[in-house]
Amino acid sequence: MRGKCKSVVLILLSILILQAQFLTVFADSVIQDKTINVIPFSEEAQNDYASWKRQLGHNSGRMLASIESTKFSISNDFLEVAVDNSNEKGKFTIGTTGGDPDILTDNYNILLYGHPNPWSSFTTINIDGEYYIFEAASITQTEKEIIAEMAVGNILIQQVIKLAHNEVTNREDLVQISYNIINNGESEANVGVRIMLDTMLGSNDGAPFRLPGLGAVTTEKEFVGSQVPQFWQAFDDLENPSVIANGTVYKSIHEKPDKIQFVYWSDIYDTLWDYTIIPDQYVTRDSAVAIYYNPERVNPGSSINVSTYYGIGSLRSDSGDDVLSMNVAAPQKLELDPAGTNYFPNPFTITAYLYNQGIDTIDEAIISLDLPQGSGLNLLTDKDVSLTNLNPGEDRTVTWRVLADPQAEEKVVDYYITVTHETQYQIKHSIILPPTRDNDTSSITLNKTLLDMEVNDTEVLIATLTGISGRVTWLSSDPNVAIVDSTGRVTAIAPGSANITANAGGKTASCIVNVAGETPASLESISLSETSLSLYVNETKQLSVIYNPPNSVNKRIRSWTSSNSSIAVVANGRVTGKRTGTAIITAIAEDGGKLARCTVTVLERDVGLQNNSNINFSTVVTGPTLHFLGKDFELFSIPVGTEIKIADYIELKYDPDEQKYIGLFGDFEGVNSQDDLRFRQECYRSIRYLLNMMGQKTNREFYNAWLRLTKRGGPLVVEGDISVFGYVAFVENNGRLQLAEGELGVLSSAKTYINHPTAIPAIFFKYKITGDAQAGIKLVLKEAGNINAGLMPYGNLEGSLGLSAAVGADVFVANVYG
Repeated sequence: MRGKCKSVVLILLSILILQAQFLTVFADSVIQDKTINVIPFSEEAQNDYASWKRQLGHNSGRMLASIESTKFSISNDFLEVAVDNSNEKGKFTIGTTGGDPDILTDNYNILLYGHPNPWSSFTTINIDGEYYIFEAASITQTEKEIIAEMAVGNILIQQVIKLAHNEVTNREDLVQISYNIINNGESEANVGVRIMLDTMLGSNDGAPFRLPGLGAVTTEKEFVGSQVPQFWQAFDDLENPSVIANGTVYKSIHEKPDKIQFVYWSDIYDTLWDYTIIPDQYVTRDSAVAIYYNPERVNPGSSINVSTYYGIGSLRSDSGDDVLSMNVAAPQKLELDPAGTNYFPNPFTITAYLYNQGIDTIDEAIISLDLPQGSGLNLLTDKDVSLTNLNPGEDRTVTWRVLADPQAEEKVVDYYITVTHETQYQIKHSIILPPTRDNDTSSITLNKTLLDMEVNDTEVLIATLTGISGRVTWLSSDPNVAIVDSTGRVTAIAPGSANITANAGGKTASCIVNVAGETPASLESISLSETSLSLYVNETKQLSVIYNPPNSVNKRIRSWTSSNSSIAVVANGRVTGKRTGTAIITAIAEDGGKLARCTVTVLERDVGLQNNSNINFSTVVTGPTLHFLGKDFELFSIPVGTEIKIADYIELKYDPDEQKYIGLFGDFEGVNSQDDLRFRQECYRSIRYLLNMMGQKTNREFYNAWLRLTKRGGPLVVEGDISVFGYVAFVENNGRLQLAEGELGVLSSAKTYINHPTAIPAIFFKYKITGDAQAGIKLVLKEAGNINAGLMPYGNLEGSLGLSAAVGADVFVANVYG
């Protein structure tokens, strides 16, 4: 063994070179900032971008389809969906054909990246904690749908893709994405689904989003449980959209998922299930949406179904003046539930997007929704909404929730939205209520219809459902007076009256809440429990907010942000260190946008592993003999009698992706001293990959993997006759480091006639690492083997020389190995 360490060349180097070339090519043609990532319009630049993005997919270790592939497709006058039938069998993409008839700029545009060649969007099936990417074994197509099937043991998964009605546009311009999970076995299984969509609108692969009640979404966001929105929209440009997509998360309460994330594609693509958002990370570099349906028990012989919808979106352009413009997203026609006795969604939302296109700040604007009496439409939220301090170029969102009564005959209801600031204008809209059946006996009731409370009191309302299945959603007409959570718990905030409404299955019940007590004061300022904070990588500390005065009426924080999310991230005041450095954590209050800041310094833990383990072995390995021209040629003979000692001290670095402390060691230099996280991650993956190959694959496959890893410019360069490499991974448990896994491999190499940059392994030893960080680690031999068998493609080569025999044995050997 060489006395000094040797060098490691990581995959990262090639990635960085590729990215540098990419950025150079696009220096003048790609707009890359916080709001947009537009693919250049030149064909050459677009091809380079596609190649660069696919390289990111290759680096994840997954096989990707060729650019062109065979596929199934269905389309109409508005949009098209394509399902791959080759390498990416079952994956799908979506694009427009004629698009929205009212928008001339969205014809034949992309809605999911890669259309019409799928690869970057995929679905994960979670079966009893094991994750499987949906890859169809068979695909069939009818006139209206494409059905792809995949089986995992006795669990059959059917992916059904078809065109669906869009209540926002009143056209068939949505794609329904469904998964039927069927248990054909004899035991129960817990099955979940994650649908990840790589959104791209037109030429913008970093398409931003808008959500009802929240507005523009340009950084990573997550919504769980009752917070999951029913709709979302994506745009090629928020301010001047030419392509708009609509995501209908669910149409009925039975389709509602457990979680939805709006994320950066490059990060979530490397995950199969769990993904932790970084609240300050911009999605506008490359946006994606992930929809989660948590594992649900599927009994033998039974099935479950999940569905979501994605397609063409529409904003009715209702700009009333040159200062404050308005666009409205609302259903044009309600749909009936399967029984035909009610509508879904019901309640539904009407959302207005306001944008200050003037040059001055709008101090106040009143946005009002007017529903005619006797129309069958009942407003569940305040009619008038006040917007204050709307700066030039800023947009705001106003959302109303409306409940529709069942109708005996089809009814068209006209309603009005009025905008009042320096001037006033009114916009008319219409909605169609189709006739329902009159045999609906379902109802929802509350245990109380009146609550008298004091400020800070809490009460729990209980909803009783009759003939209705699904979840109950709760709503307060005035959150400044009383708020209600997803369980019906009401909290009194300030004196006044509010109406608490429970909704399920299109039915509603309400309770009037009267709050008495001291009137809270207006918020003057906020501060944080710490103005400066130190924590280690992977350590989490909680910041709390102090409100001044303490009896302020609105004690809610609008947002938490970090000035550098690669150093520290924050969620609801919980700050977690990611890597060494300094970041500023900022809390912004809902009331008046009051600010408070804390300086966070993230430190590296001095974590290391003392080690005194030696490896001793002694053996002789003789390679295959080549019989040629009446003589035996011994290709190699290795006397192995070596004492190998790995590093006395192994430095452990925390890897946030693995959530482990990783230590690397071996016959190469730079691993334990390299601070760059990506360097260490790639090295760790390379070592694990090679160790997994040892003894698990045929010798020929191992040999090919070794050549790929040790080729010139490859990730692992090793020289000498004996190579040692390995890793340890620890997790933190109650302040102690607990060994999670660890392996060490020893390769001894042959002297051959081959002109190859590194020696070729001929024998291996693989050790499992046991012990702990406090008492030291030990090595246990798992397996050993002779790797030379299988290197020669013909086994016993006598009589198999062919034309190469004329040029001699040495040349022949070089040909065989080379």
